[in-house]
Amino acid sequence: MRAPAAWRERAPPPGHTSVARSLLYVHIGLRALGRERAAGAERARADRRRHARARRLEGARAAARTHVSSSLLAIRCYTFISDYVRWGESERLAQSARAQIDAAMRAPAAWRERAPPPGHTSVARSLLYVAIRSYRTTCAGARASGWRRARARRSTPPCARPPPGGSARRRPDTRQ
Repeated sequence: MRAPAAWRERAPPPGHTSVARSLLYVHIGLRALGRERAAGAERARADRRRHARARRLEGARAAARTHVSSSLLAIRCYTFISDYVRWGESERLAQSARAQIDAAMRAPAAWRERAPPPGHTSVARSLLYVAIRSYRTTCAGARASGWRRARARRSTPPCARPPPGGSARRRPDTRQ
């Protein structure tokens, strides 16, 4: 996916800022995944282990710092899940992840109607964690199918990867 050249070279036209920004985030994410694949499996694996925690914290800080809006976050989540459906992953898992995102977007409706109090960074952080949980739900189902394991692992965003050391041994989350 390519962001339009005019939007990369200058500020986007009025009314298109959220669309341009979401396209740019998706474009940057896909380029980062391509660079990681090209770096080689062994080096990327060592890098993931070494920097997994730093990346998770960096994502939360970036969301709090830039005050990611809930609609932009939902666009990114939906884009990610739609990619999995396009690649032939389970539609049922994608629907459950979309339902989680919809519930999360409905919950903080009061925050969108008025200005949040000074603790607004925690709201952005909680929205980011909901998105990461939806990513993990989708990616875990994709990894469960044996021959797609490598593709699902490579295409999982760094902030959604489970910590090294076997998150598969955790008990399944039965709350729904």
